[in-house]
Amino acid sequence: MRDLFTIDAKSDPTDISNRPYFHTDPNNAAIREITDKTAEFESIQKTQDRRTRPFRIILMISGFYAMIALIGLIEGLLDVNFATAWNNAAWLIVSIPAATALAIISLIILIRANRKFATSLDADRMVQLDETIGLLAKHHFNIPDDAPRVEIICAVHKTKRDGTQKTLPVKNNMLMHLVHRDGNICFIGSDFMVKIPMELYRGAEQLEREKISFVNMPRIDITPDERKPLIRDYKIYFHESKWYIRGMGRLLFADADGPFAVNIMRYDFITAKNFIEGVANGI
Repeated sequence: MRDLFTIDAKSDPTDISNRPYFHTDPNNAAIREITDKTAEFESIQKTQDRRTRPFRIILMISGFYAMIALIGLIEGLLDVNFATAWNNAAWLIVSIPAATALAIISLIILIRANRKFATSLDADRMVQLDETIGLLAKHHFNIPDDAPRVEIICAVHKTKRDGTQKTLPVKNNMLMHLVHRDGNICFIGSDFMVKIPMELYRGAEQLEREKISFVNMPRIDITPDERKPLIRDYKIYFHESKWYIRGMGRLLFADADGPFAVNIMRYDFITAKNFIEGVANGI
């Protein structure tokens, strides 16, 4: 089943000119302003990523080394006693706690850096930018005040030399408003709109065991205090520059080219499902 929201890792994600159901107007002044604000938002994200990248690399290398070295030591101790192992490879035995300590220190630095960023001026600026982008989009696309906002999961694929596509494990996630307009279900982002005819809707399903890794902080539109119960209740965690959650929702559609889906974050799935089925039932 094809994913309607999919991004090529090497292409411009803002280029939606040849994508079915996608609509935008890059020459519109409001859209250009939204694009500029979005670029500033992404720049802050990338700066934070660059700041923590060295420690993520150290954590990955030292943790992997400590694990492999410990396995090798345990296997060696099955054949010789500890004194012999020490005489033969003291450097290996010493390096295990050293690498472990380095990994722990890197992990602590990363945790503190992420916590510090969450309460920093940059994080506040990201929230402000998100609010500004949302207001600009709401005005441009005439989004009702009561329109629900849900988080979409975008698949990321890489096109190989032979033309085939490989879906990457990490996903992109974006907030979009849901609106029913002129017989269409509209997913409205910051600078584009996806219009799917209501008659193409085929139902919804929840995938409980699907493990999702994604790049953006969950629900950037809410405050850190509001996000804490969300992270706790849905067992979301952050590791090596990615967020993880188990389970997601899927809105099912079908057109002349076959079935396709819009994947929704687990915590927003019921909101999206109830909205669409309410429209279908005339509520």
